[in-house]
Amino acid sequence: MLFPSLINWLAFLLITVIYWLLPPPRRLAWLAVTSLALLAFNDFLAALLVLYLLLLCALAQRALGLGHPRWRRILLLGACLAPLVLLKYQALLGLDALQNAGALPLDFSALAVPLGISYLTFKCLMFIVAAARASQPPCSLTALAAYLAFAPAASSGPIDPPQRLLKQLLSPARFDLDRLLYALYRIAMGVIFKFVLADTLAEVADSFSYGALAVSSTRLLAFGPYYGLKLYFDFAGYSHIAIGAGYLLGVKCMENFAAPLLKPNISEFWRSWHISLTSFLRSHIFQPCAYRWARRLGPQRAAYAATFIAFLACGAWHGDGLNYLLWGAWHGLLLVLHQAFLRATRKRPLFRALRRQRWLALPAWALTFALVSLGWLLFAFTLEQLAYIFSHGAVQ
Repeated sequence: MLFPSLINWLAFLLITVIYWLLPPPRRLAWLAVTSLALLAFNDFLAALLVLYLLLLCALAQRALGLGHPRWRRILLLGACLAPLVLLKYQALLGLDALQNAGALPLDFSALAVPLGISYLTFKCLMFIVAAARASQPPCSLTALAAYLAFAPAASSGPIDPPQRLLKQLLSPARFDLDRLLYALYRIAMGVIFKFVLADTLAEVADSFSYGALAVSSTRLLAFGPYYGLKLYFDFAGYSHIAIGAGYLLGVKCMENFAAPLLKPNISEFWRSWHISLTSFLRSHIFQPCAYRWARRLGPQRAAYAATFIAFLACGAWHGDGLNYLLWGAWHGLLLVLHQAFLRATRKRPLFRALRRQRWLALPAWALTFALVSLGWLLFAFTLEQLAYIFSHGAVQ
């Protein structure tokens, strides 16, 4: 989120006012330059990353398309992922061990991780893939810069695909009172979620440290619901603010949350939690893998395998610790089991009748909430911390 301080809010307000005062042909350039400047004010390395990714997107427009050599796409995708891998996933890939052994001349751990590196990288990846599929018409460097550095969503999403965001940047909606009121409503919701609810929950975070959980079974049981609510209000708050800020600029960003903690099964949970990320995983990992593996494994097994791989990637996207991979594997396993259960019971009259019973919604929700809450332990703590928690008296 690019609005952590008053000066950022004032800067964005100025950007928005001038944006609408400018003649329409000049608005895109103004948005591109000021979004990049606002990003540079918060993190100069992030602005440099945008310029690097901008170059890759420009090259993709010229070098890719129907009938292009495959090596070009692989090279551009590798160049896009390189900063993310080298700066964020050193431990997971063993790069830190190679550095300690002197096998790598440069100590990547000494370099700072740019703000929003994952979001910016995924935007570039989506554009390269769209260019390779010829599904995205060529556009100017100005439009590409506005797409990558788009101020409301540069650091925390939503991760809008280029076909959706670029189209709106090139032809934004007209400014009107209804749009302004709705934008202010979403921003107000975000402020309440993030700065009231999430920050209030964060004040008791010390009560849920791994040391506290190790000596209190009550806190251990309460941790999952506490952490899930805190994370939801924090992240959904960012998304509300980003969507509201986008509306101020005539752009409708993707929704990122749709009451996920109230869903009755794990599939619906993931259709409503971090929607822009799961949409990316579905279109760029699940669907290609399921399609490629269908002939070898069969459609159903291919779908199961692709689901599991997509959620391993989801875990890795959130951090470089093994605990994140285990968290992704946990949710991948839950989704595969749910899909297998639905397939096995789909034509059985008893289960078809049970699904129509409204009273089952409550226990279904409770089970889903419990399973998701259990997973937050893997998300929040390293393996060493989890070992400490489960080796002490509270859980013996």
